[in-house]
Amino acid sequence: MVALITPIRSPGSFAGRKFARSAFLAALWALILGAAAATFVTTRTRYLPGQYAAGVGAVAASGVVMYSTMLMVIFLRGYRPRRWMQHAIALALGAGVGVLLYPDLASGPLPALPASVVLSAGAYVVALPRVRHDAASSLSTMSRPLMNPADARQMLKAAERALRQRLSPEARRTAEVNAARARLALSAALGSSAELVAATDGLQAVLADGPVDPLLGLSAAEELVTAIRIKVDKFGDLAGFEEALRALTLAAARIPDGTDAPARVDRDTAEYRLVLAERATTKRQADAHTDAAITLLRRAVAVTVPRSRSLHPVLLARLGHSIALRNRWPGDLDHGISRCQEAQRLAGPLLSRRAPADLALARLLVRRAGLPGPTADQDLAHALALGRRIARHGPPSLRAEAWETMAEALTTRGKAASGRTDLTETCAAWRTAAHHSTHASVSAMLRVGRRWVDWAVQVADASSAAEAYHHVMSLIPRVVAARYLPSERDRLLRGVQSTVEEAGYWLTQAGRRRDAVVAIELGRAVSITDVLLRDRDDLADVAKLPGGVELLDRYSRAVTALREAERAGHGTSAATAAARQRARAEYEQVLGQIDRLAGTRFADAPATYPEIGAAAAAGPIVYLAAADRMGYALIVTGEADPDFCLLPGLTRPRAAMAVDRFLAGTDRQSVCRTLRWLWKNGISDLVGQLPAGAVVTVIPVGVLGLLPVHAAGGPAEPTQAPQNWSFVSDSVIVRYAPNARSLSTVLKRAAALDRQDLRLLAAAASAGDPRRPLPYADAEARAAAGRWAAARARATPLPDATYQALLSALPAHQVWHFACHCEAYPDRILDSALLVDGGRLTLRQLLRLPDRPGRLAFLSACHSHRPSRDLPDESMGLPGGLLQVGMTGVVASHWSVGDESSVFLSSRFYDLWRGRGLAPVNALATAQRWLRTATYADLDAYLPGTLDPRGGLPARDSPEWTKSRPFDHPHDWAPLALTGA
Repeated sequence: MVALITPIRSPGSFAGRKFARSAFLAALWALILGAAAATFVTTRTRYLPGQYAAGVGAVAASGVVMYSTMLMVIFLRGYRPRRWMQHAIALALGAGVGVLLYPDLASGPLPALPASVVLSAGAYVVALPRVRHDAASSLSTMSRPLMNPADARQMLKAAERALRQRLSPEARRTAEVNAARARLALSAALGSSAELVAATDGLQAVLADGPVDPLLGLSAAEELVTAIRIKVDKFGDLAGFEEALRALTLAAARIPDGTDAPARVDRDTAEYRLVLAERATTKRQADAHTDAAITLLRRAVAVTVPRSRSLHPVLLARLGHSIALRNRWPGDLDHGISRCQEAQRLAGPLLSRRAPADLALARLLVRRAGLPGPTADQDLAHALALGRRIARHGPPSLRAEAWETMAEALTTRGKAASGRTDLTETCAAWRTAAHHSTHASVSAMLRVGRRWVDWAVQVADASSAAEAYHHVMSLIPRVVAARYLPSERDRLLRGVQSTVEEAGYWLTQAGRRRDAVVAIELGRAVSITDVLLRDRDDLADVAKLPGGVELLDRYSRAVTALREAERAGHGTSAATAAARQRARAEYEQVLGQIDRLAGTRFADAPATYPEIGAAAAAGPIVYLAAADRMGYALIVTGEADPDFCLLPGLTRPRAAMAVDRFLAGTDRQSVCRTLRWLWKNGISDLVGQLPAGAVVTVIPVGVLGLLPVHAAGGPAEPTQAPQNWSFVSDSVIVRYAPNARSLSTVLKRAAALDRQDLRLLAAAASAGDPRRPLPYADAEARAAAGRWAAARARATPLPDATYQALLSALPAHQVWHFACHCEAYPDRILDSALLVDGGRLTLRQLLRLPDRPGRLAFLSACHSHRPSRDLPDESMGLPGGLLQVGMTGVVASHWSVGDESSVFLSSRFYDLWRGRGLAPVNALATAQRWLRTATYADLDAYLPGTLDPRGGLPARDSPEWTKSRPFDHPHDWAPLALTGA
């Protein structure tokens, strides 16, 4: 009973206080037992022999013992009884009152037994509020981990109420730690970023205030480490982890020897090392961190206080699991299993204590069952039994992993039986594991989803694969949007590459075409969509609600603060990370308040098929994807189900090879080879299903985003020259978009901007790369400005544009024209840059520009369209980056742009757009068709004196002057494409 009152999170008692503490507890128990004995004797003497005197005396005494024990546990251990326990204690007290008064009732005029039952019920009703009050009062001193949000809220209220009173410094710090603990529980249970920030700030303030009680300091440091671990899991932000571990080490050093405080430090440091191992970029780094974690865990096991039955088994189980996962030496797996079995024995029979050891053992048994050996069946049966036990009766925090372990066991058993055994049962297990994982960590959610997908694809069951992929795609936007550090967001997205196109394929195979479209939409351009959807036009009705105007004002300030934090840099310093975390927390908090006020869902609102269909009102939307088994296209034209076009030759492995060839060289022959390959492997079939002359928005999925789909073409006969091929542009007008929601957003912005007086900045940098001068760059900028001015609009030519001049001039103009060189790096996309005189304007620098409404950026620069090779689905390149900073449309090049041809194409484009009122997408397509068919005579008449006579011009009176088309090769007229509106 003495151990029952030992604080759960206490690192141990001071040696000098052991005797006094034991004496105090012994005196308390003597008092309780004496009161119970007196109650027993008093009750027994009131009954006549044969009236069950001993039994009723025991009932009355039990009520006294139970209530007294509850008070001791509450105030000395900081434990809150569950609701059923509170009812049981009140019922015991009521029964004691009834049996105590039964003799008096027997001598009275009323029937004794009914009257005793009524009195017992009345005493129960009176006692229950008191029991609840005493239980609630424990929240002010509770030290065990909180899992129930209701408990956490009550504890937070109690702590905040205490903080409003006059308290001693020590009591105030205790209340602050309790408030932080409650906020951490709310953050873990509800995903509240604001509560996490407040808890972290409060704990850091407590530790920074100076010396505190050693136990309180250790508790605050442990809670700070817990806060950082929650932040790492949700946001992937490691900033502050080492500082928290240092604070924990200093706090543990103030605790005398003979406690388990050093073991707790080693445990948390080992967890940090394991996190670093997961993020390591090389196997050597991962092995080094794992070895360090195992060393720390072994030391923690060695220094753990032997009587610590709550900590010692957990450390042993974690050590065994880490050794087995390392699996570098032949006996690692068996050694890990033996450690977990030892942890089971130490934990004892209580499931709440042995659940971590049981779960670790079950996972390792499943791992061993997947290897050849005679114990596979026994291992799987044991693992399933352990998993079922934890899933049904274990702590809620472990049930998700228990279901995952059972699903893994069933999958392993199915592999041993040719993969088709227990298909329904295994799918149900994965479904349940996925459901429970949504309340677990981010890594657990994605891990369960990916493993479910792997199993479903392996058994080749379309329905199961479709369900698994649909689940994964619903997770990606939510977990990725929460990562406020770009490096962490990219790391998470790299782990789900190829998921988008495979999800669309399997959902289509299962007959769920609408879900396939939504899944692809959710997985495309997550970062860009998150930025674009902050400027919402669907919040107008909120202003009509009580308090809506003030809430929208807060939302506007939160969006501004978030953008400023994101523009502050792409580093991972502690200051940068903290600023982004606070800004993101405020943004999410305000969105949540808007949700509650409006009764709708603005925060993390998923895409819907009607929303995508509405975006197709401006023209068909084509999701073009290359899956492992075959390529396909989903064509959305409105509210009706999407059309499906199967493209067998456009598989992902073949498309990846085509990308490698295209990126390796973009000379005329290489470009023609790529365009012909696209045409032959499905684009020609796709064009046949599209309405002639329509504006088609292509959303290329995966590696197809690096290929010039808009320019695909091929010969009618094998010997036909590229100038005479059939091209996509002969049938439809193509533009690109990151996804349908971003298209809707930029179309609305573009419509508003087109009604304004737009200013053009025409910048030329002919000497951006001195090794490759651009003799036509200045002429192109002057021609573009002249055509813009001809339409009675303001234009600013900027010849010999320098870096500083550009940064000063860009914010004052809504249309940007760049005639310069570009360096595109698909493998490190943020380093891609426009080369200006005396400097480089990188994508990283563009993303730091202030967000201003911009209508169009025309990048007459080589390779300026190329997105990231690592993350093609994010559409992150110069076009995507410019959309992110406020542009509604970007014209960019897929390959090297001809210096001379660009003068004519861009001038014609501006003439058609601003002079004749065509939309940019139509103006670009019309300009390209004109350039493709223009003769020398046509070009000279359009821009007299622009053609370079040094290039070998034909004589003006020769037939070639009026018949030859100098730019009819696709390499000259087709490199540029529009992204957006």
